[in-house]
Amino acid sequence: MSKKAKLDYRIRLNASIDCIRFLLHQGLAFRGHDESVESENQGNFMELLKFLSNHNDDIKKVVLENAPKNHQMMAFNIQRELTSVCAHLTTKKIIAEIVRDKQSFSLLVDESRDVAVKEQMAIIFRYVDKIGCVIERFIRVVNVKNTSAKFLKIAIDAFFVKHGLSLTSLRGQGYDGASNMRAASCKRRDLLLDKQYENVISLISNGDLHMRRVLNNIQEELNNRFDEVNMRLLQCMSSLDPSNSFVAFNKDRLLEFAKFYPANFPQHDIWLLDDQLENYYEDVSTNANFTHVEGIANLAKKMVEFKKDVAYNKVFLLIKLAWVLPVATATVERVFSAMNLVKNSLHNQMGDDWMNNCLVFYTENEVFATIENEDIIEHFQNISKQKIVLN
Repeated sequence: MSKKAKLDYRIRLNASIDCIRFLLHQGLAFRGHDESVESENQGNFMELLKFLSNHNDDIKKVVLENAPKNHQMMAFNIQRELTSVCAHLTTKKIIAEIVRDKQSFSLLVDESRDVAVKEQMAIIFRYVDKIGCVIERFIRVVNVKNTSAKFLKIAIDAFFVKHGLSLTSLRGQGYDGASNMRAASCKRRDLLLDKQYENVISLISNGDLHMRRVLNNIQEELNNRFDEVNMRLLQCMSSLDPSNSFVAFNKDRLLEFAKFYPANFPQHDIWLLDDQLENYYEDVSTNANFTHVEGIANLAKKMVEFKKDVAYNKVFLLIKLAWVLPVATATVERVFSAMNLVKNSLHNQMGDDWMNNCLVFYTENEVFATIENEDIIEHFQNISKQKIVLN
């Protein structure tokens, strides 16, 4: 095949990908009711491609009626393949960030029915990024025929295996109102207690509630509501509170907190942490840059900003473990809101994979925007039967 034919093919692919980027970003349907040549409205994808070609002569020369009949790259199966590639690369990039940096993370799961009355389970990962900010990323939705705890676990296990993730890196789990938690009164009670715990942790993490105030004002209530392990975990976390020049600092409690995570803190690392905590406290409690820091969230960012995450790497790991604990989150609800937009009453027959791929982009468009068209083309070339060899 000539160099010109290959160049034309690449231009067609880029034009199709650009159309897909726009439609996914806006949460718009791709297809129309009548996509025939005679139709006045062939659907969003075709109409957008026409618009693009009418404003770019290079594209106009190689698409639509000017493209070879066997390589027009407009068929819906091509749109699906390209969309699937985009979703794959977006999810891969999110997971790679966790795996590459050996991140400990938490799993947030919720389920809801879509417009077609199918149970969908949303999977969210929560972790701390390189600058000390907590990140929640939507990974995918999984159709589950049964929402019992057993079947949810099977679906989660299968997802971890598929993406090469290890449960050993999982440091927290949150199941925000799943159907199997709405049954008996005892389960509703446990859910309410979990919600109260999540709200307290959320306020602490955001700096809206001082840990000392938690311990001083609602100690008795927490004792009544939380089991002994959760209560002790919260008490240990309180020693990370940077308020009032780290007045809540307690080395023994922080060492105890570390022992809740033996995979992260084997005995040798406990000894290292013991040494670091002494120096860390003397440093940050007298450091003007940390004088007015409030909340674990701001503490984590300050640690990175002033390179304390390197100097006291074991202490910073402890802060990250506290920061990734599951809290009440709006991310899951944002996913389900997007699902109602993407799979609405007019498009209620869309398949699970197609819906998931659209949701990944719409929800994680920030990540998708960092993926170049060339990366999409390269992956598409590796999987598509419609490809033209470009090398």
